Amino acid sequence: MADSSASPRAAHAGAQFKPFAWHPLEGLDPHARQRAAFLNDTRDVIDARTR
Repeated sequence: MADSSASPRAAHAGAQFKPFAWHPLEGLDPHARQRAAFLNDTRDVIDARTR
């Protein structure tokens, strides 16, 4: 029988999915900063449409 701790589901059990969280840009490398800025912009667009 396979060890359940090795499964992807078990590996991500403690992760929290926060699709509309603000991502701070400080301290990130350029690539991560670009991705965080994209997520922040997307969050703002979705937030504006739900008001």
